[in-house]
Amino acid sequence: MRSEALAVFIAIAQCRSLAGAARVCHLSQPAVSSILAGLEEETGCRLVERKSRQRTPLELTRSGEIFLAYAQSAQTLEQQMREELSALHEQQTTLILGSGPTSSALLLPRLTQLFRRRFPHIPLVGKACPSSADVYDLLTQGGCCFGLTSYLPQEDRFGLHPLLRDPFVLVVPRSISLPRTISCRELLSLPLILREEGCYSLQLLREKLEELGHSTGELNVVLQVFGNSAVKQAAAMGMGCGFVAASSILPEDRSFRQVVVSDLTLERWIYLAWYRQRERTAQEETFFRFASSPTTAKALSTASLK
Repeated sequence: MRSEALAVFIAIAQCRSLAGAARVCHLSQPAVSSILAGLEEETGCRLVERKSRQRTPLELTRSGEIFLAYAQSAQTLEQQMREELSALHEQQTTLILGSGPTSSALLLPRLTQLFRRRFPHIPLVGKACPSSADVYDLLTQGGCCFGLTSYLPQEDRFGLHPLLRDPFVLVVPRSISLPRTISCRELLSLPLILREEGCYSLQLLREKLEELGHSTGELNVVLQVFGNSAVKQAAAMGMGCGFVAASSILPEDRSFRQVVVSDLTLERWIYLAWYRQRERTAQEETFFRFASSPTTAKALSTASLK
């Protein structure tokens, strides 16, 4: 079964007419009819309903719908194969993946590891930035081909693909006895460690508390530190509880527990970002398809959200 015939059938399904498919595929209508008849003969199934009224849009049979799904999958796989072969024989250049501080903790190493296992012939290195916003400067300057960031830019020069939902979780010292789930009112009485001024998690905490009729002034703040790692370290030392990004929690972090605040949902997304004005190489296209695939998203979520 030729890929050209599959492309014609996909065009028939999209245009819902033989004439429309003929225009899209730059073929004559008799040629399209012949290709369709050949596919039906090869599969032994009627793929399209024939109706007496010529102006009635064509409808796929149930067999045609099944065939269409496989035809589209085959077309996608063929395109990926061509891109990977092109990337394999393209002059080898190192792909650089920029990342904000939080993403650098676990997401950047994990994504890099997964990609290297699947495409060992394409060199990929990660590069950490001082902040998530700095990732966009690196992209603009050509310092990286893609970036991992939770910061949403104000300009449309950048493309964004939501890569990982990254909730904030409350980490609690093992010396503090709490149930697995607490309420926001119970949170107010706990010794709390806050992040630095200007960080997204503190801004989000303030907004959510206000929605519930509270303020950060009601919190029992015992310490304010810089970064997720400092919050985790202080919690491990038994100094108090604090919110950190779930993606920053490592498998070896066992000196504290995670507690759910039932009526206080804090979350963000980590995005795969790129500079729209920069044309991608075949290797970069291969990385994008891999990073944005549902399979990779599932693998990253399993690794990051413990």
